[in-house]
Amino acid sequence: MGRKSSSCSRTDPKAYILNVSAHFLPSDHVMSHAMIRRQKLAEMMNKESESSVPVFKFGDLVDVTSFGQLLESFFKATGIPNGLVAPGGELITQAGWVDACVYFHRANPDMQHRCHQSNIRLMGKLHKGEVTGCLCENGLYDYATPVVIEGQQLATLFLGQVFSEAPDMEFFRKQAELFKFDETSYLDAIRAVPIVSKARMEAHMACMVGMAQVLASNGLARLRETKLEHDLKKSSEQRIELEDLLNLSPIGIGWSDANGTVEYVNRRFTELFGYTLGDLPDLSVWYQSAYPDPDYREKVVVPWQQAVALAHQEGTVPPELEVNVTCRDGSVRRVVIRVSWVGNKRLVNFSDITDHWQSELRNRAHDAMLEMVARGLPLSDILSAIVSAIEAEEPSSMCSVLLLDQESQCLYTGAAPGLPDFYNNIVNGLKIGMGVGSCGTAAFSGKRVIVEDISTHEYWRVAAEIAQQANLGSCWSEPIFGSKGNVLGTFAIYHSQPSTPSPEDIERITFAANIAAIAIENRNTRDELAEREREFRSLAENAPDNIARYDLHGRMIYANPRLEQTLHAPAEKMLGRRPAEHAQGYECYYESQLMHVIETGEEVSFEFGALGAMDDTPTHLIHMVAERDEAGAIVGVLAIGRDISERKQMEQLLEAREREFRTLAENAPVLIARYDCEGRLLYSNPKLKYNFPVPVETVIGKRLDEFPELPFAAFFMDKVSQIVTTGEARVFETEIPGIDGEETHLVSMVAERDESGAISGILTIGQDITGRKRMERELERQAHFDALTGLANRRYFLQQAESEIGRCRRYGGTLSLTMFDIDFFKKVNDSYGHDVGDQVLRKVADWCGTVLRDIDTIGRLGGEEFAILMPQTDLQQGLDVAERLRMAMAEDGIALPGGDQLGITASFGVVTLDEGEGDIDALLIRADQAMYRAKKAGRNRVCSGG
Repeated sequence: MGRKSSSCSRTDPKAYILNVSAHFLPSDHVMSHAMIRRQKLAEMMNKESESSVPVFKFGDLVDVTSFGQLLESFFKATGIPNGLVAPGGELITQAGWVDACVYFHRANPDMQHRCHQSNIRLMGKLHKGEVTGCLCENGLYDYATPVVIEGQQLATLFLGQVFSEAPDMEFFRKQAELFKFDETSYLDAIRAVPIVSKARMEAHMACMVGMAQVLASNGLARLRETKLEHDLKKSSEQRIELEDLLNLSPIGIGWSDANGTVEYVNRRFTELFGYTLGDLPDLSVWYQSAYPDPDYREKVVVPWQQAVALAHQEGTVPPELEVNVTCRDGSVRRVVIRVSWVGNKRLVNFSDITDHWQSELRNRAHDAMLEMVARGLPLSDILSAIVSAIEAEEPSSMCSVLLLDQESQCLYTGAAPGLPDFYNNIVNGLKIGMGVGSCGTAAFSGKRVIVEDISTHEYWRVAAEIAQQANLGSCWSEPIFGSKGNVLGTFAIYHSQPSTPSPEDIERITFAANIAAIAIENRNTRDELAEREREFRSLAENAPDNIARYDLHGRMIYANPRLEQTLHAPAEKMLGRRPAEHAQGYECYYESQLMHVIETGEEVSFEFGALGAMDDTPTHLIHMVAERDEAGAIVGVLAIGRDISERKQMEQLLEAREREFRTLAENAPVLIARYDCEGRLLYSNPKLKYNFPVPVETVIGKRLDEFPELPFAAFFMDKVSQIVTTGEARVFETEIPGIDGEETHLVSMVAERDESGAISGILTIGQDITGRKRMERELERQAHFDALTGLANRRYFLQQAESEIGRCRRYGGTLSLTMFDIDFFKKVNDSYGHDVGDQVLRKVADWCGTVLRDIDTIGRLGGEEFAILMPQTDLQQGLDVAERLRMAMAEDGIALPGGDQLGITASFGVVTLDEGEGDIDALLIRADQAMYRAKKAGRNRVCSGG
């Protein structure tokens, strides 16, 4: 609220990014982007360059206006300011800004100098493919990462002006005093700064940079395709062999003559699809081979063919086609097909977008599964959806989810639709243990188990014959971990033939296990809530009051036993009927009050002299309240009747209970407000006063934006104006002040209409979802970090290690791993207790944070065992780091109650990734062996593993 995009006429915010540009680029520079691309293309075609490597700009490859709109949408969705800067420092585009920087940090020369120095440090730390973060001296975090295409940096993406955790308001209060800011305004601006964890920022950066790189890669491919077509037309004037030129193309190319005879396919075409020129005599054979499903050809391919033919006749640009192509080996690739003509030749280009397409499918599947979790669908349905999504990515695979029982002893089938029933029946109830197949071993050890050939692997010795009957050749199993590090089950991928997993397969199985973990833990949480609901229902069933619930038609849908006794009628005779249908005429008043609550939502209380057919029925105090769903809509009425016959004797107790009840009722957990068409506040429920920094009574009859103390006023008034103009409802999440700081609310705003249908006002209902949002963030944090030390947990550390190993394999460089174990830790626990032991573990984390670099990854593998992953570090450097950490621990200690000092030492094993070493498991084994040599040699030392 209160933030604006780059179109605002305020302090120039782009200086925050690099401090290298004095003014924004004029709008015509952005709008002429297409002209610049055409000029660049002409230069590529006509200029004789001495360099064989063309240099591109981001604007040559990507529509800056569209990308700027994408960044603006990202800012609106996340609240995170962002910008894109060219290598020379020119601002390409940016969106969003925070008031703390615009009105305070940038307005003060000394603070502006701080920003400048912080930006210099941030740029100095940039590395290819890495997200770099920097804490500005003014207290806000900024992040940057380069956008690189084919080794060339096209731009740098900045996200910033955020906190990674709740801000230290005392720091900013002192800062306001130091620089003589208005403290209230400055602290309000600080509170408005978004809080985004480092992991989430890195995920946002990876998403946005990946999107920019995909767009730039596609733009580069289009430029090259256009140049290639140009070169082909001039081929008769050049001395370049056509076939050599085409075979060097990064895209698949083929052409046919006017009769549909395929005359040429280049090398890349065969690499992509497996078909050679001899396999494809004409286009009809190609269409039948590439699109074997007749319905798919008829619905997708044929209409495109017709559109291409029409474009050729009319001399217009033919449409592109994004389509699935079946390869010669039966696999499927996603490609973009473009057609052009060179003379009477029909030239076709095939751009492979399979990786990007699969990533999109993965993201959609992820969102769909999380939606299923949020909707509370059965766990079996969610697990089946996860299995189906993974099997769809790799049709030759068969997947299963096995759930570990509460005693952590046996596995039971959660979902395995692709496996034979007899096999699932045998596995169901499998007792876990080392060597009990892939899944039994993974669940027992808590480690990934890769069995590439079931027929020869020792883990499958007992079950090899059963696997053969089920036509299973390999099985890769990943343990599913809960947020506390406990094993919940396993996710396994089977193949009918012996198979070795690729890095993509490891990513796939890890993704599936993580999603399954969320679903399983959500199910467990729902089971706990259901148990609590049963307990609550038990209390209601035994309550001394009469309790009834009614639907929107006034029909009774629940009656507790006490009400049955009072009315001298079983619930079966009352359910589904209105009050007047099962009582005497004097029930008409009771029913009129009930319908009033249904129609208006207003609570009512009244005394009623008779509830049943008996003349001696005592007088009751009836209280009716509307029941509402999450959106605030009325779904029924709860009625509670209490015997007040002894009211005079129980007056004091009754008044106390009535005050308690009113307190609960008037503090309903939703915000309700009504506005007139001019935006003036007409009504607010009592809950709203806790979210207003000014008395609500002073706002009634006025617009919110008349009060500067309300930071969200302009935002809400804008929403009211939109609804008054369009009549369309608005549902959105927003941050508003609360008693304990910012609260996240789900707000629904709808137009109220009079009898003629004209809009007469706006109804606003806000539900506090701060807890749910906090839980989502906490679940994400618990999935990656150890609760005691704050270090990476075993699963997250192993994921990071696999990524680093893959990066070393792709780009080269060194990678070292250190494992260390606290000496005599069991003795510390036994002698001083687990509280001191926990203090030791936390202290170890502090020592690591002091000695190690930001790019190093520290993980707690379990108990007192830790591991450190050190990129760009050779063996000697790794030994030096381990020795510094050992000395830091040995020279420090833990203060014990009474003033004594407890000395702490550790034994270290250091290894470096060897060429040909394929995974983290082998590296961990060597580091573990080196560590135990250190222990055997007397502890408190560092040993090398080679």
